[in-house]
Amino acid sequence: MKRFLIILLAFVALNATAQPHSEFIKARRTTWKKTALNMGISLASIALEMTGDALYDMGKEEGNLNKMQWGHALQATGYVTLLTIPLLDVSAKDIPVIAVNYICLRFATADMFYNAARGLPLGYVGRVSAYDNIVNQFPPHGLYWTKGIAFTFAIGINIKYW
Repeated sequence: MKRFLIILLAFVALNATAQPHSEFIKARRTTWKKTALNMGISLASIALEMTGDALYDMGKEEGNLNKMQWGHALQATGYVTLLTIPLLDVSAKDIPVIAVNYICLRFATADMFYNAARGLPLGYVGRVSAYDNIVNQFPPHGLYWTKGIAFTFAIGINIKYW
């Protein structure tokens, strides 16, 4: 009986893989590919920009011109990375979704990338800019909660839209 079930399972598996792919499966693959590429490009751009910003700030503090130049180079690379989004074959109606995705991801991850590159605690928030003053009014768990919601929203809007 066991041998019969194994042969039956192998026969069904071979026949199932021999069937041509339906249009639905092809459309779902395109959807996941666009979602992954959009999220990947956005996160790579944010990571490069924030790492470059951290290197520039460290070089400015230490008087190290080499770190400042590397910081500028990474920031420029981050901005150029965003220019690859049109390679995703996007239309004009996709632009608002891409913008909302980028804004949510930047809010959720920019501080962590900057702090990691700078060697600061991941939850550290500065005290200089207006953004820092607004974010410092949140309780620590509230800030993580809102960043988690923004990150989840960015993933959800990508999956839902594409």
